[in-house]
Amino acid sequence: MKQLTTLCLFLFVASGATAQALQDINYNYQYDPNQSFAFSWKVIHQPERWTVLFRLESKDTLKADASKFVIVWEGRQAIGDKTGDTLDIDKISPVVNVSNKKVRSGSLVISSADAPPILVAKVVSLEAKQAWLHYEILDPEHFEKFFLVKDGVPDRLTSS
Repeated sequence: MKQLTTLCLFLFVASGATAQALQDINYNYQYDPNQSFAFSWKVIHQPERWTVLFRLESKDTLKADASKFVIVWEGRQAIGDKTGDTLDIDKISPVVNVSNKKVRSGSLVISSADAPPILVAKVVSLEAKQAWLHYEILDPEHFEKFFLVKDGVPDRLTSS
């Protein structure tokens, strides 16, 4: 019985020390109005490529600074995977627009041949040393095929 208890304790501690699969994460931070940032993105399927439009806005009213966050783009093979492969920056060519200190927006393009089944945007706070995951399953049949632009900014990602 003592060995079973020791084994259970070891498994409990070991499972807490590993990364979480996408399916096991509580995504309540995406809807929390008190969150320190807002991240929105839109993935568009076009012939031979995927276009990703993104917008990161710092919501800290005293010291709003979007540069305190970094977006790491990963690809995963399945929702159950606990880690992913970081996408090669040279292949996705991200374009980041800094309209002011509070907002960073931009786009990136992934060729259909290089596109992973699941795209993950990991937003990392450089101050808090914390990461928040956002993911999209790249299925060409279930994605928008175009987007609107207003003043050079994707219209669906502008603040209202």
